[in-house]
Amino acid sequence: MRILIADDNDSARQIFTQMLGNLGFSCHAVDSGEAALAELQLAENAGQPYGLCILDWKMPGMDGVATLLHLRRTRPLQNLPAIMMTTAYDGCALLAALGEVTADAILAKPVTPSSLFDSIAEALHQRNPAALRRGSPVPQVSMMTDRRVLLVEDNPVNQELAEQLLQAVGIVVTTANNGLEALACLEREQFDAVLMDCQMPVMDGFEATRRLRADRRFADLPVIALTAGVQARDPGALFCEWYERPPE
Repeated sequence: MRILIADDNDSARQIFTQMLGNLGFSCHAVDSGEAALAELQLAENAGQPYGLCILDWKMPGMDGVATLLHLRRTRPLQNLPAIMMTTAYDGCALLAALGEVTADAILAKPVTPSSLFDSIAEALHQRNPAALRRGSPVPQVSMMTDRRVLLVEDNPVNQELAEQLLQAVGIVVTTANNGLEALACLEREQFDAVLMDCQMPVMDGFEATRRLRADRRFADLPVIALTAGVQARDPGALFCEWYERPPE
């Protein structure tokens, strides 16, 4: 999917471009709302429309809100990319500035790969909820049937997608919203594996897995890290490597 970024800050454009590239997206960055409108039109004329547009709120000239309002007023919904608004300011103030016009997702700065990935999923889900259920049916895998997996993930869209994929192969899924809930679930039920998101509120996946590994009952329980980070040096990758071979 092609993603267009509009942000007047050079560093922000570089960060977005690098993060999106690491996540496997094709992206292009411009420095204003006016440039974003021109690029969207060029891409549409070339038959290569953008699937998502990331608009910073505070920009000189035409800011992100004005750009979104112009797009909503001048283009039919089916010709619009999903729109994500970003801001380093108060999110409530941004909502007030938007008024009755809604963005598909709002992302607060500073941005992390995890928050960016979650917001992309939210934006695309808001635009087309059925998209999560598209694609070829997943074949049943007999060895997975009735296996019990604890899914630890705070993002509702990611929860829904993961639950559908796991249940499609016969896995019984229990979902926890953070590491603290996960530890409580492990006290009540037995699981064959844990899918653990790294970045979560209340208690993140790092701390939850440390506590889990400190309990001998779970010494052999497989823990699989979920992370938007894909580079070898990212904390998520180090997390996977460390917990595959937990210390003595």
